[in-house]
Amino acid sequence: MHRVSQQESQHLQILLCLFLLSVSYVQEIAADEIRASQPVETTDGARILDEFELPKFDLEFEPDIGGLKPVEYVQPLWAPSSQSVDEPAGSENFDALAPLDLETKTNPEQARGNKVKVVEENVDLRVPTTSSPEEADVVSPSWVNPFIDDHIYLWHENREELEILFQDKDGFGMTTLAFDGKVHDDEGPMWANFKFAWHFLKGPLQPDVRAQTYDLTFELNHAEQLNDTWGVHFQISPTWATDWDNKTGDAFRLIGGGLISMKYDDGVSLLLGATYLDRPDLPIVPTAGVRIWGEEFELDLVVPRPRIAWRTDTGENEKETWVYFAGELGGDSWAIEREFNRKDILGYRDYRLLVGCETKEQDGSRQVLEFGWVFHRRLDFDRYGGSQHLGDTAVIRMGQTY
Repeated sequence: MHRVSQQESQHLQILLCLFLLSVSYVQEIAADEIRASQPVETTDGARILDEFELPKFDLEFEPDIGGLKPVEYVQPLWAPSSQSVDEPAGSENFDALAPLDLETKTNPEQARGNKVKVVEENVDLRVPTTSSPEEADVVSPSWVNPFIDDHIYLWHENREELEILFQDKDGFGMTTLAFDGKVHDDEGPMWANFKFAWHFLKGPLQPDVRAQTYDLTFELNHAEQLNDTWGVHFQISPTWATDWDNKTGDAFRLIGGGLISMKYDDGVSLLLGATYLDRPDLPIVPTAGVRIWGEEFELDLVVPRPRIAWRTDTGENEKETWVYFAGELGGDSWAIEREFNRKDILGYRDYRLLVGCETKEQDGSRQVLEFGWVFHRRLDFDRYGGSQHLGDTAVIRMGQTY
């Protein structure tokens, strides 16, 4: 068995003394705490609370926010885009603006002392811009507008119309319904049209003619302003024109042509071209002349449709109203079937003096109402019957054209 040495015995005695002293000190501290917690009574029996007694809490209190002062939002001054929102702007760097209605959020993590950074949501600090009155309600013109305004056209205009050619003393008249379907985009320079015309013929009894004829056309155009001086317009129009009884090759017509425009001066252009009509009675029609125009008038000394026009009014969306006097070469041609199954080609043509009113839209379309006197009229048959002259009459036309 191990024996305790004298040195080890001394160490144990020292540790025992330290333990007893610690226990005595702890008991003394506990007694002091108990006495301090008891109320003190005076000689008259009054009880005095200790000054360190814990206060009673009111349940209706504002929660602690970490010792931060409540944030008082101040309307910020206008600051340049290079300046922080929470930095004051100098008087020379801002313009007075109306107060902004902002919803703000305060992030406690961004608080530093008494300086609180305001975080603004969805606020555009760029200088506001206001569109000028000239930019409001502006309709972009059609890309074909220069050719329409300069009257660069072939003999056949694109029309959606009702035309009534009244019967004359010889008993021949015609009512036409024309429809037009445009196929193009705004880029140009090519566009296409599908056109259909329905003609109702009246008389004469001799020679024999069907009561109705039809035109079905696909028209392909290419118009381009080459530079400030020269412009071109080409057109090809395969057409099926018949009374629907004659379905032979007589009904097919390949119409085409071209036109060159030269700007001679401001407000003056020269035009030169021709149209092949593929008709026995009128195979080709030239297009030539000069056009002079200004803001209030247009003078077209151009064959086959000379015209002089005056502007009378400019309405909403730059819509213009014009009145005019014009001359025109009218007529058309169809494959027909006569008695005894005889195949023939009927051609009709006339000359017209017209007075009209048109409303021009910015997209290039025109609403037209015309009245006119029709003279030098004739019917032509390619194989049987020769020609027949007709008396003068009147015409009325209404619709849309360009």
